[in-house]
Amino acid sequence: MHDCEQVRHQRTVAVFVHGGAFIRGDKNGPEGLYDNVLYWFARQGFVGVNVEYRLAPESVHPGGADDVAAAIRWAHGNVHRFGGDPDRLLLIGHSAGGTHVASFAFDPGLPHRGAHAAAIVLISARLRADTLPENPNAAGVAAYFGTDPAAYGPCSPVAHGDGSGLPTMIVIAEHENPLLDLYGLEMAHAIAVARRRAPRILTMPGHNHLSIVAHFNTAEERLGRAIIDFLESAGIHPRFGGRVLDFGCGLGRLTNALGRRFDTAVGVDISPTMVDRAQAQAPAGVSFVVNRSDDLSQFDDSSFDFVYSNIVLQHVSNELQRAYLAEFCRVLTPGGLAVIQLPSLRRGLKGTVKRLLPPKLAASMRRYLRPSRLLRRDDYVIHMEMNCLPENDVWRIVEGAGCVVAHCAFSNAAKADFGGNLIFTGRDEAYANAAGGGFVSPVYVIRRPYE
Repeated sequence: MHDCEQVRHQRTVAVFVHGGAFIRGDKNGPEGLYDNVLYWFARQGFVGVNVEYRLAPESVHPGGADDVAAAIRWAHGNVHRFGGDPDRLLLIGHSAGGTHVASFAFDPGLPHRGAHAAAIVLISARLRADTLPENPNAAGVAAYFGTDPAAYGPCSPVAHGDGSGLPTMIVIAEHENPLLDLYGLEMAHAIAVARRRAPRILTMPGHNHLSIVAHFNTAEERLGRAIIDFLESAGIHPRFGGRVLDFGCGLGRLTNALGRRFDTAVGVDISPTMVDRAQAQAPAGVSFVVNRSDDLSQFDDSSFDFVYSNIVLQHVSNELQRAYLAEFCRVLTPGGLAVIQLPSLRRGLKGTVKRLLPPKLAASMRRYLRPSRLLRRDDYVIHMEMNCLPENDVWRIVEGAGCVVAHCAFSNAAKADFGGNLIFTGRDEAYANAAGGGFVSPVYVIRRPYE
């Protein structure tokens, strides 16, 4: 089992079935290759289940499909103990594991017919049995399916495209093992003919039969993101559970999106007009509140699993920045995360002068030389300033509130021409981009440790 530490809410479950040409392999894979698939899904908020099955020749067709069925039955009956939702089981199979998953889901001669699975993903799967000369794993096919090629057709998943209505995604590599890409397309066509609609199919450029799964839990996330998009298109929204706070929510667009991932989403804004408009179109589980105080006292301690704020704190005073940082930490649950954007300094002459002057004098000169832009909203006025808080101050406040800064990245959110498209960089690039008077804008990932 792979999960995010001490999961307390029901989350989508990823069940992974490894490859190995039917005759070798295990759930971990060489050097943790297959573990990394589940580690990646766990990092996205899933609960991961890594499956082993009996190997040929000790176990022959349909033993692999039977073992997948047994694993799914176990997951359906037990995954709730690990925070998983038994009604949202995503079943993924690679290579021979994909064969077993496809047989489990599609073969009408077997009793399983995809029971308890919500969707399946077949990655570089052998969907037609063959022992042709170009098949590098012909011996494994013969060990599992037998030595009579005449029996291969009815045993092959491509013969049963009409055997299941489960949402199905087929993934093949650009540099695939011989004929597996052809069989993937053949399976997609069989499903499309049966359903009168093509299933989701993806070719992974630059990858081969092994790297298509070996890249999981690295900087490349294309396949993982495509699988999540496939789930959403099938109406299976991966959820993290718990409560989220969107600080500075405006009209609530992000709050509503977060509401699809969490059980409860709360948007906070200073503007009653914004809040009223956001609440008027809020879906179930999403609410909006007005907050004009310098704290979050309307929320209890440890009441949110995730807190998010972007391009908000940079427009309030240093005093309020410090107060809200401490409040974000206070309302986090043990194990909860906050992602907070807050510029740390301005480069160039203006930034240098401000850092060298005493704070009160610097503030007075700024108001005289560069008056803040006034935004009038309802019965209040917002002073649209740009204020920075040094990184050391942020770390000190966070640690003083019983939390830790688990990670610090840098974004373009404080740029004058920021249009909503977030771009993340490293520290050196962030400082280089801010040369000549720009802002260095850290994004802090803050975590409250478990007690």
